[in-house]
Amino acid sequence: MHDIKEYLNIIGNFYYETDGVKYEFLGTLVESGDETNDVILRARIKATDIRAYDKTSLNLYGTINNQKFSLLNSHFNSYTGILEADYINAIAVLDQIVIGAYYVETMCIHGVSTNISSLNYFYMQHIPRFCERRIDDEFLANNPPLTADTKYGKVLLQPRLSGESTFHQLTLKSVPTMAYSFYEPKSLASAIRHIAALRNLFSFFADGYITFDTLVYTGDTDTIPELSCDNATVHLTHGDSIQEVNAPFLLTYNSIKNDFQTIVEKWLDFYENSIYIPTLFFEIITNRSRGVNQFLNLAQAIEIYSTYFRNDEAKAIRNADPEANKKREPILKHRLTDVFSFLQDILEINDVEREGLAQEISNSRNFYTHYNKSRDEPSYRTVSRMTVLLRFVVLALVYKHIGVNDQAILSCKRKSIYSTMDESIRIILSHECQTKDVWN
Repeated sequence: MHDIKEYLNIIGNFYYETDGVKYEFLGTLVESGDETNDVILRARIKATDIRAYDKTSLNLYGTINNQKFSLLNSHFNSYTGILEADYINAIAVLDQIVIGAYYVETMCIHGVSTNISSLNYFYMQHIPRFCERRIDDEFLANNPPLTADTKYGKVLLQPRLSGESTFHQLTLKSVPTMAYSFYEPKSLASAIRHIAALRNLFSFFADGYITFDTLVYTGDTDTIPELSCDNATVHLTHGDSIQEVNAPFLLTYNSIKNDFQTIVEKWLDFYENSIYIPTLFFEIITNRSRGVNQFLNLAQAIEIYSTYFRNDEAKAIRNADPEANKKREPILKHRLTDVFSFLQDILEINDVEREGLAQEISNSRNFYTHYNKSRDEPSYRTVSRMTVLLRFVVLALVYKHIGVNDQAILSCKRKSIYSTMDESIRIILSHECQTKDVWN
């Protein structure tokens, strides 16, 4: 794997081709210096060529210290220079930086892998104390790899020890590796989407944000054999500064190791057929959705799940409600009542609590989405507790749907913020409201 830091602040030769014309310029990869610290390109472009670069998506390529580079989906957003000068200084924002290959659209990706340090919280295994036996053999023996066959290819998740040595010391780090070997070649964009889908599965296990900013791929092209590559490194820029999970996962290695094949298969099917549930959850764990918006997002995710997978059951709840309009689709109260019943063994909510919770949460959601001044505004504490409950419900629905056993899901209630679930239910059912006079 190539380290992009080794090539920063070094002048390289770059090229851009369009409409049969090849343009050449000097450029330097540097860190942006803002809170994201993404890598950008500082370029020196001929003034006469400037219009050729006026596009929202450019694929540039070149060399730095004789190493091949491809800068994909780039665009220049800043130009500075003296009037009538021969050259213009420009800054390009980069999406993907390929190190070790000239990437072209006809490139066929056979496999992709990435190291994700956050997955150490999934394993929660300590490296054994050094002894006469090889430490890496003992470490891997305690953490056998997880594998799964999918319709797209083979998945591998494996812990790995990485060593760094100096004259004075040897440092070992645990860096889990996630790999995807494809049955049919993929484009780079498609390969990234596939491994990102796997990463999102582990975000659900973590109940937190997981990312990767570097990956390695192997690929070739039939039309230009000299562009074939082995182990090219792709550096991804994100544009966001998001804190990764730094606590034990809700579901760890021991929780899912025996069901990994089934879980991966069902996850990919779930992910492709109900994409908006992972999307809404992803906005929550990246802190793009907070407070009331988080509460509304979670309620919406449960409605989507109910509509996709439990619509008939929700209709049965509606039909048993004497006050319900039988000609309309089930409302949120009916969908929540069904979901709470479906998760009875996990949530451990009795019949009376189930009805009351569904009504209170539905009323609170409707207050924000169908505002009427005659309605009581729920208190901040109530909405916060509803958010905790619904967040766990979304996780439990997904866990159960993809084949995680009930005991493993039940154990999640004893971790993190979910250990106070009983208290949350009591507060929700107390029907607390905001005072009408906000100054008192």
